[in-house]
Amino acid sequence: MRMGINYIDKKCVILVDVGARGGIDPRWRFFKDQLELILFDADPTAQVISDNELGFSYTIIPIALGKKIGDVSLNICKGPDMSSIYEPNYCILDQWEKRERFNIIKKIMVPLSTLDSQLAQKNIPRIDFLKIDTQGSELDILEGAISALTDVIGLEIEVEFIEMYLDQPLFSDIDRFLKKHGFSLYDLHTRTWNYKLVKKSGSQRKNSKLIWGDALYFKDPEEILSKKDSNLLKRAVICYLAYGYDCIAWYCVKNAADYGIITPNEYQNITDLMQEWEKKQNRIFIKLLNYFPKPFISSLLKLLNCKSLGNYK
Repeated sequence: MRMGINYIDKKCVILVDVGARGGIDPRWRFFKDQLELILFDADPTAQVISDNELGFSYTIIPIALGKKIGDVSLNICKGPDMSSIYEPNYCILDQWEKRERFNIIKKIMVPLSTLDSQLAQKNIPRIDFLKIDTQGSELDILEGAISALTDVIGLEIEVEFIEMYLDQPLFSDIDRFLKKHGFSLYDLHTRTWNYKLVKKSGSQRKNSKLIWGDALYFKDPEEILSKKDSNLLKRAVICYLAYGYDCIAWYCVKNAADYGIITPNEYQNITDLMQEWEKKQNRIFIKLLNYFPKPFISSLLKLLNCKSLGNYK
């Protein structure tokens, strides 16, 4: 009997989102029954309870994470998404449009802990996928999660290319750290900002510079296969599929079957799951075709995909 997604254990993938103001990415919706979601956000104004309409359930832990335990000052900014435990670097930010988003409205003291400590206290056995978006303190959080990173399959992490916050680590620092701990960079979605417009000779052209982005890291499939763990393989397949890497998922499953890591029955059920996921992606395209001509849909998807992190290009 083929069971597809119903075969995969409920709550088998532990997804931790640090700086969860934006809520859970809809890319995970297909796997919502397989997810155990744990959200960290120290900002009391953060509206993270916005995912009920997507069918997610989760646990919220209102604490800041870093590389040590204690208390820390959280800078609440005019633009809520800009709030950080790091001070905005106004000397640099003054060059760019919409700098006022970084104006500090107030400072509040919040408890600070490490991710490793929180996992131990909350009896969380591991993290399968880790998302971090904390406006400059991402490397601090990683340094406080050395033990947790051993089990992590993939990460989505915000990175900066200029010092938006005083003394913050940049992309090169985070990339070097993650490669040292066995992760490979799979995708990088970058954003540019416009300099404040200076009118010269009537020109209205805006000048942009690379400022920040979202980086996607995974343990390579060879690393997953080397563990010879069927449960790890199933969790990895879900993480790879969530970001569109069906080719890597198939590579893992077929090699796992050849190496005897999974049984023929497990192979059948995992591949059924993957086929269900692929049909779901195709149905979205077919529904769009009912309303719009194919050339228009192709152009629209190309525009949307260039803004999607993962293998949707």
